Amino acid sequence: VPEEFTNGTYNLLAIGVSSEYKRSGIATEMMRYIENLIKQKEGRLLIVETSSDEAQMRARNFYNKMGYKQMAVIEDFWNDGEDKIVFWKKL
Repeated sequence: VPEEFTNGTYNLLAIGVSSEYKRSGIATEMMRYIENLIKQKEGRLLIVETSSDEAQMRARNFYNKMGYKQMAVIEDFWNDGEDKIVFWKKL
């Protein structure tokens, strides 16, 4: 679900794949679809956020694989010791 922020900047509110379909390529297809949808709306940037929690390691690796750059870390955002990690991609 992309949310428009500023002039051509979008934030990805959420993406999820049912556990029975993980590692099937669906998340990659969904991200490409979202990126193309934003490009059609003349969007230029997409921001995604995740957590430093170990359970989110696969998500962070996924965003890196998709060409997103880690741009910010907000310490203790989600909880003490659990940071918000912000990724960015120029479309």
